[in-house]
Amino acid sequence: MDRYMVPDFLGTVEGMKWLADFTDKKAAFTGVWEKSFALSDALVEAGVMDPEAISLQRNSILCHQRLVKGTLAAAFGDSALYYECVADNRKAAEEGTAEAYTYRMYPLLSDEGNEPWFLFSPSALLGVNNAISEEKQNACRRILELLSTPEGQEALMEDMGTGMSCLTDYRQREDLIPYGVEEYVESGYIYNVLFPSKTVEYLGGYVRKVMNEKCTVEEALQAIDRFYCEGTDESSYDFSVIGTVSRDLLLENFNVRFMETELGNFIADCVAEASGAPIAVVNGGGIRASFYQGVVYGGDIAVVCPFDNQVVVLEMDGQTLWDMLENGLSTCTEEFPGGRFLQVSGLNYIFDSSKPAGNRLVSVTLPDGKALDRNESYQVAVTDYMAGARSYAEGNGDGYTMLNFYDDSVPKGSVTLIKETGLLYRDALALYFERHRDTAVDVQLEGRITDLAQEK
Repeated sequence: MDRYMVPDFLGTVEGMKWLADFTDKKAAFTGVWEKSFALSDALVEAGVMDPEAISLQRNSILCHQRLVKGTLAAAFGDSALYYECVADNRKAAEEGTAEAYTYRMYPLLSDEGNEPWFLFSPSALLGVNNAISEEKQNACRRILELLSTPEGQEALMEDMGTGMSCLTDYRQREDLIPYGVEEYVESGYIYNVLFPSKTVEYLGGYVRKVMNEKCTVEEALQAIDRFYCEGTDESSYDFSVIGTVSRDLLLENFNVRFMETELGNFIADCVAEASGAPIAVVNGGGIRASFYQGVVYGGDIAVVCPFDNQVVVLEMDGQTLWDMLENGLSTCTEEFPGGRFLQVSGLNYIFDSSKPAGNRLVSVTLPDGKALDRNESYQVAVTDYMAGARSYAEGNGDGYTMLNFYDDSVPKGSVTLIKETGLLYRDALALYFERHRDTAVDVQLEGRITDLAQEK
């Protein structure tokens, strides 16, 4: 590896000076960071990294499941992933569904003569809401005080599957240190590496483009320099006010993955309006943040809907629509609901989460109260991701094979492509705010989605 490998380069005096100069717009990525791609190139050449899979989607590789089953040799991850793999492999081995494996963590390897690296970040950030009563604030402070003791830290680390504490007087338990890194945890310096603005997010997007051969390394680095030093139309939009919401539209406790939400209704309505389809569905996993009361900035919509999946309109019969909704309910669990759950516009549905997966959907009605006709044709806005554009391998497509239009490796669904809109979820949101600039968003719960199990 070359001495400009990241993060090794940033752990040198030269690297820290570069970062300070970059922050002051006196240095650039171009001419410095080209060689930081050497490691990924070497891994691809060795056949241990699949650039096509990495370029598709952040959740395209099922690292945890494959590490447990032994079909993936190595992955980048934190101590939480390590402990999950150890525990789940032990369970799978006892059940006879996988062989027993030994897992080892490695530090980030550095250039010759330098110490290996660790990336360290807090497992949780806790705060006290100053709007609650003084009594509740005092109770919260007592909890924080407890968590700040060595005993509290130990309990928190065991519960969250992490292996390090930030307390200066904490004595590290050996059994909480992932196997393979014991000799490194007590040595080394701490560097506070903080890039300005949205540079890292921008860099990550261009790395995916490089992996997908949509641009060269040189073109990517030049684009990042232009973004930070000169700004772009996109970054200007990010900091401009595009609309307002009358009250919080919250993503909390995975609510968009198991129930009707105001946030889900709003996004689904935006997709329906932008696509022109009478019915639109939005997978809950594609919603990643809240809109808060007050002004909305352009950059907010990319945070709420970060994925690059195109909205397409498909024509399907009522049975396919029913099967689509049923699939969306298949991972609706209390422990960790799956992202395939559908927020909807243009229809209402009732289900029972206490029933077995595959038999949870009870009824589907249109806004006028008429029941879904299994033999009638309907036009529905979905994403190309659901329709197989990323293939259904490695868990992509969230099991919506009944909608398959793009993936030639599995049977096609009973669907007809009406149009590819060229729009992402965030584009639909941007169009809505543009068309309704003078009207504050004020959406309500309307009974679009009902879970009978929650009403019992």
